[in-house]
Amino acid sequence: MKKVKIIFFSLLMFLISSKMVYAVCDTKALNDLNAEALKVQASYELKSREIDNPYGYPDGLTEEQKKEYDNMKVSENYYEIYISNVTDNMDIKVYDDVTDKEVTYNYSQAKDGIISFVQNDYYNLHNYTITVYSSSKTGDCQDKVLYTKNLITPYYNRFSSFGACSGNEEFYLCHQYLNVKVTNDESEFYRLVGEYENGKVNSEGEVIVPEEKKENSLKEFIKKNKVGIIITASVVVIGGGIVTVILLKKKRERK
Repeated sequence: MKKVKIIFFSLLMFLISSKMVYAVCDTKALNDLNAEALKVQASYELKSREIDNPYGYPDGLTEEQKKEYDNMKVSENYYEIYISNVTDNMDIKVYDDVTDKEVTYNYSQAKDGIISFVQNDYYNLHNYTITVYSSSKTGDCQDKVLYTKNLITPYYNRFSSFGACSGNEEFYLCHQYLNVKVTNDESEFYRLVGEYENGKVNSEGEVIVPEEKKENSLKEFIKKNKVGIIITASVVVIGGGIVTVILLKKKRERK
């Protein structure tokens, strides 16, 4: 009986000490929490869904045609934002610079340690500031800033659908989604595409210096003429082999 009491008492003390692990917020406790917070990751996924047609009726439709219009579905893109490796020692505050709003999430809102939310707007560049705080579960360590990181969701680039981007898909202003703000002026867009086509700037929009231009020209020449180069090289190798065989044969005949 005495042995049972000792085991029970030891178990009780273990449970109490586990709950009070952060009762005193010392350096070790903060270091443990910071290490835990450093594991928090943020990511996004571009998704698509079908929604009811949000547009009005074109002029001149019959009632039957309007019914068909009502049944139409259109595809809409959106972002799913994920914050993973969240524990009950954390509260997560997320600030969105576009909406100028901050939302606080806690562990009860996480599923398998992942907090997720939807960003419907993909026409603007959103920069999220994600701050990890210590939760009420950490005792005296509560409300300490443990870790801050940023997540940027790219925005849709309307220029990517312009005819000037045909054949220039590698140029940064022709990428479908961008994670940096660029010009929204069409005349400036066409000017920059023209500079790219004329070899004045590279695919990142950086001015090409003479040495870089020569190197790029050589690469472009090889890229455009690789079939001819391969054939020429093959002919040279074969021709060299034939000459070598003939010379060896003559040398043996002399002997």
